[in-house]
Amino acid sequence: MITIIRAKTGFQGKKLFMPIRAAVTGKTRGPELDKVFSILSRPSLLVRVEEAISDQHRMDH
Repeated sequence: MITIIRAKTGFQGKKLFMPIRAAVTGKTRGPELDKVFSILSRPSLLVRVEEAISDQHRMDH
């Protein structure tokens, strides 16, 4: 998932990982993402990211 987001956005480092962490955990600080990814299923992760994107679009408009 990170590879896909990196390819689509061109983001790296904190600019890439902090928004993903916020979308997945609801916080900008916390455990390493690989640990979070090992606990949550891929469908769950995708739902969380999609919801965060949808929330952001609503706030932008």
